[in-house]
Amino acid sequence: MPAVPEPSLAERIAAVLEELDPEQRAVAEALRGPVCVLAGAGTGKTRALTHRIAHGVLTGEYAPGQVLPVTSRPAGVTESGAGGVAEGEIEDAWRRVQLVADTVTPGELASLDDRDLLRRLFAEDDVRMFQSAPVFFRCRCSRERVSNMLRSLGREEVDSVLEEFGQVEVRCEFCSRAYRFDAVDCAALFAPGADAHRGGVH
Repeated sequence: MPAVPEPSLAERIAAVLEELDPEQRAVAEALRGPVCVLAGAGTGKTRALTHRIAHGVLTGEYAPGQVLPVTSRPAGVTESGAGGVAEGEIEDAWRRVQLVADTVTPGELASLDDRDLLRRLFAEDDVRMFQSAPVFFRCRCSRERVSNMLRSLGREEVDSVLEEFGQVEVRCEFCSRAYRFDAVDCAALFAPGADAHRGGVH
């Protein structure tokens, strides 16, 4: 089977942004300067911010080793937003973050690593820091996995799509890579012994 080319940089960026709604996309596209996102629980704030990081890394605006995502939640507020905080308290908390951040000196930015800097800024708070991980684009889709999926649909279903469209096209919803199967490819999927070494469908 022919090799599937790697997606271009433009395609990879488009794949990151197209998953977002207009408000989330506005956050992900604001790569420079501070961005304050005020929204309720379950509205996709974390999704928007992580996609902003991915967008910045892909465009070269951010260096992966210098990105430190930090999220905070007032005491008593659950992940679902239960025990909500009044808007005035949120504004006070944001002003406090700004005031604390203004105390950082250029020397500290140059000499302190991210964890030491957070401890210095939020020494009175319960700061939880997770293990760092490199930021990169990865998708585990492959033509083999798509072939296994098509086999699981059955010959009749695949042939009906082939008859209607002239080919079978499957597009990965994560990376937007398209896998196309013509009549010859589809016939090969169901040839005797074609699935002898097939893996699972994930």
